[in-house]
Amino acid sequence: MPDGGNYTVMRNATYASFDASSASHRVARRFTPMPPLDPDAPPRHPWLATFERAPEAAFGDLVAGHAEIAPLNRLDAAEAANVLFGPLPADDPARLSLGWAVLSWLDKRRQEPPPADDPNRQRWIREVRDAFDIVALLQVAEPAIALRGGFASWNAWVTDLVLAPSRDARAGYWSMLARTQSLTPALDPFGLASHWLWICESAGATLPDHYLGIGLLGLRRLPDTRFGSELPWLTGLAWWADARRPSSDAFRTQWLALKFLYPRTPERWRALVIRVLSAPRFQGQGVVAPAWWDIDPDFQ
Repeated sequence: MPDGGNYTVMRNATYASFDASSASHRVARRFTPMPPLDPDAPPRHPWLATFERAPEAAFGDLVAGHAEIAPLNRLDAAEAANVLFGPLPADDPARLSLGWAVLSWLDKRRQEPPPADDPNRQRWIREVRDAFDIVALLQVAEPAIALRGGFASWNAWVTDLVLAPSRDARAGYWSMLARTQSLTPALDPFGLASHWLWICESAGATLPDHYLGIGLLGLRRLPDTRFGSELPWLTGLAWWADARRPSSDAFRTQWLALKFLYPRTPERWRALVIRVLSAPRFQGQGVVAPAWWDIDPDFQ
């Protein structure tokens, strides 16, 4: 089990919580008995009973595609997990055990070398990616906090776990961090801002093109500042454009995809772009607003 943080464990079908960072973590606090099930709640899949008996092993079966979860077998692991766990109340025993199961499974996976042969290595990396996707999709706080708090070691581990867009644990890890930033209030809320900007700058060079979406998502999920929620991702888009010098069509595609998600007046957009391009990075190169944004009639 990874060190640090609060975890939920099951001992003889009794759920208990403890602080894994405390020397006294062996003293467990029992949860109060579960209230009667809501008769109007959706039916509980019988596989969840298997999960409650052995959470880590059952989670491993789920991401490996071996879990007996009919009729959900055709779904990928993250989609199936969302159907299985998503409707559960926060105090459901299975939901309480999910965070610990994911963390424990990932920690053990990190201790073992990936398979040497290509087919098994692909499967192995896909399972890791699916675990990160489950954390993000279900917004599971415990692993989100632990994986963000241990960024240096987890990031080093996933660096080489990249084979293809669908077999890319690094992208899964970074995407999970971007999508769960609101779950880590005790950590610096802007602690990953420079990382997201670096991803935007590197997308299409040392990183694949599609990583730009991860960097922009991370910047979009940062807390609002007094300048508004748009400034961080506008900055990321400008860093990408400055580094890649995209064609007008390529920039237009990225810009309009986000612009339509943020209804703003043309005056607001112009003011924000002027602020972004007034940074020393752009002023030193003689970049003048609207620069790449001149493809938009709102800037003409």
